[in-house]
Amino acid sequence: MKRLVFLAAITALLASAVCGCKESVKRDPGILQLRLASEDPRPGWTEVKVQDITNPVYVSPEIVATAADVKKASVEKIATHSGKPLTYRGKEVTKGVVIEFTDDAAKRIEILTTEHVDERLAILVANVVVSAPLITQPIKKRMLFFGELSEEDCEALVGLLN
Repeated sequence: MKRLVFLAAITALLASAVCGCKESVKRDPGILQLRLASEDPRPGWTEVKVQDITNPVYVSPEIVATAADVKKASVEKIATHSGKPLTYRGKEVTKGVVIEFTDDAAKRIEILTTEHVDERLAILVANVVVSAPLITQPIKKRMLFFGELSEEDCEALVGLLN
């Protein structure tokens, strides 16, 4: 069901872009949002189920960054240091989305992720939480993410962000 909602939202956004209104779509915060997340309930935070996490997470109402903060996006191959495919939750992951942030957004994100190491960062695509990875170190200029996104989903998202 979540995949159908994601695909429907991406399809609608792509249709709007084809109609010549790509600039207004690009600035739509629903395309991409980054928000802090927690495994523990917090007042005012929304409980969501993320496909790659067993327990629900709670997502902050405060948006850290949106599609407007993206300087460039690309789909890139993911591999381990040995060159073997990455296995995540029992599935082989070969592609992910790399996002390069604008200078202003990069400063904001670095400060936030420095202050919140060992907490989660919710990644919302078309208003659906697709991943909520643990922040293991500050995010600076670029970030890579993957989740329950197919290669086609990654390509569609990158098309909307560029």
